Amino acid sequence: MYQREALWLAFHAASWRPNAVQITAGQINAVSGETHREGLSGEPQDYVVCPDQPWLDGFNCGEGITRQFLSMPLGLGYTVEGQFTGEESKGGLQVTCFDPKEADFTIVHESNSPTS
Repeated sequence: MYQREALWLAFHAASWRPNAVQITAGQINAVSGETHREGLSGEPQDYVVCPDQPWLDGFNCGEGITRQFLSMPLGLGYTVEGQFTGEESKGGLQVTCFDPKEADFTIVHESNSPTS
């Protein structure tokens, strides 16, 4: 990926079994727009649920505003991490997937065939 190129992430699942996915650039969570913390948080929500979420193309900046993911060099203060924290120690894009808690994800299909 070249510097200043835009990026979007597409999500797809072979079968319906929901997974929570956190996307972090440097130390900033793209979904919540806040500093990354370990584990999942529902308030504010810091993950997307896949397969329901088809894509993510940037950072949540509040009030319905999204800022596009861009590739920028570390150390010059251009990254979101640098702008939010004042340092660029981690960099990169981190994607963390969490399996769902144990549950029955069986999908019941109705049969259109006549019964005998």
